[in-house]
Amino acid sequence: MTEPTLRIVTDRGLVQDDPSAFQLLVLLQEIRRGSENFLVAHRLSRPEHYFQTVRADAVRGRAQDCYGTRAASGYLIEYRDGSPDRHYQAECATHTEVHDAVTGWAEGRDGWHEPYAWTRLDLGAR
Repeated sequence: MTEPTLRIVTDRGLVQDDPSAFQLLVLLQEIRRGSENFLVAHRLSRPEHYFQTVRADAVRGRAQDCYGTRAASGYLIEYRDGSPDRHYQAECATHTEVHDAVTGWAEGRDGWHEPYAWTRLDLGAR
């Protein structure tokens, strides 16, 4: 048995190792439906490298305080590429955009992040 390289964890505790693009889509549909609020994808060999998404409305109006955005709808996506100063956030309007981003990140595709307007997060200032 091969050791997993990627692990997805949802807010309700579902764990999925090395998900396919289809399995990621199913998880994102659960977020869209409201039965899940967020998911986090971890690179198991590199703990400071992860991708996460949350429905903007799942934070019940506290998006500005919790996530540093004014988004009231759609999704927030974040990725961290090592150290805290390499933590970024963007907004996506649809779960399809989120799916494109998370699968691109998970597969390590070149340019996966280019369609999005990323802002560096300064989590130390919160």
